[in-house]
Amino acid sequence: MTLSEFISAATRALEAVGIESGRLEAELLLCTALGVDRKKLFLETKSQLSAADLARANELLELRKTRFPLQYIMGTIEFLGLSFSVKPGVFIPRPETETLVEEARKILGGLESPAILEIGTGSGVVVVTLAVLFPGATVYATDVSPLAIAVGSENAGRHGVAGRVSFLLRDVRSPAGNESRECSVDMIVSNPPYIPGPEIPFLEPEVSKYEPREAQDGGLDGLDLVRAIAGRSRDFLKPGGWLLLEIGAGQAESAAGIVASAGLASVRIVKDLAGRDRVLVAMKE
Repeated sequence: MTLSEFISAATRALEAVGIESGRLEAELLLCTALGVDRKKLFLETKSQLSAADLARANELLELRKTRFPLQYIMGTIEFLGLSFSVKPGVFIPRPETETLVEEARKILGGLESPAILEIGTGSGVVVVTLAVLFPGATVYATDVSPLAIAVGSENAGRHGVAGRVSFLLRDVRSPAGNESRECSVDMIVSNPPYIPGPEIPFLEPEVSKYEPREAQDGGLDGLDLVRAIAGRSRDFLKPGGWLLLEIGAGQAESAAGIVASAGLASVRIVKDLAGRDRVLVAMKE
């Protein structure tokens, strides 16, 4: 079987199980199986697959047909031009979260050595990207998952910022303790779980079956973690410091009310490239 023939057959198989971008995913699965990039793949589409390569490609195809996430199969994702490791058990970053980082970059642009805290770091893409963008920054990242802390640390090493990013196993919902004095920061960023819990079983299988529930479930209305973060933000922020939260569809008004009630000011909403409300911004006066 040639590479082209495999791609055609895999495209049909993926589309048959409800995967709309079948051809793109077929190409990426084959790239993963062969250990090549798409450019090299396009140059060799008439080449014959070896028995071993075909077996590996079919193995990955069968796994993807179960709706196991493509990103977990590939093991990496691209985020603002940087490559990051992703692993089963850790939330898969979405392109929309780039809006959170871009807004943080705009606000922090005038600071040479900002101190930044990310709550719920997941695979670390936000905090590592900010550390890359701000070489003088001191960065802290928390998560409730030891696996997330491990993957985030791996990604910090991958981009040469491990010495400036401190990964901490913390739950923002736990009672305030000595950790509130571990850092005083110019900015808190977070992409918290914001999907209403009752909606999760009805999401696509990639999310509902395979991504970690704790990284998705924001409680009955999706705003439990927004409340927790807003309530603790004044413990961590310097006067004049900023809180940036990614939010879900239809949550802007409620989230803004929560943050304002927590004593933060200058609340505004930033839209993503698709025109959807995406990031809530507020300041500690």
